[in-house]
Amino acid sequence: AKSNEERLVQLRSGEVISPQEKAKIEAEHSAMVKHWKSRKRMFKNIADAIGEGYPGKMSDLFNELDIETDESAQADLSIIS
Repeated sequence: AKSNEERLVQLRSGEVISPQEKAKIEAEHSAMVKHWKSRKRMFKNIADAIGEGYPGKMSDLFNELDIETDESAQADLSIIS
């Protein structure tokens, strides 16, 4: 019960996670954003190469292949730094 009380005091003070835990989460987030940007760039390069020889619109091809882009999914990328 004492640990619950200590946790409650911690939560009420606004210190939900430790600074070390926060730094770890931020580092993991940064690494994942880096991977995401890299993969997005690779896909864009591939799509651009395909698009050079594709007779139609790329959006039609993406729909046919069921490819969902960040934009078509209306993903809010403003939160990613």
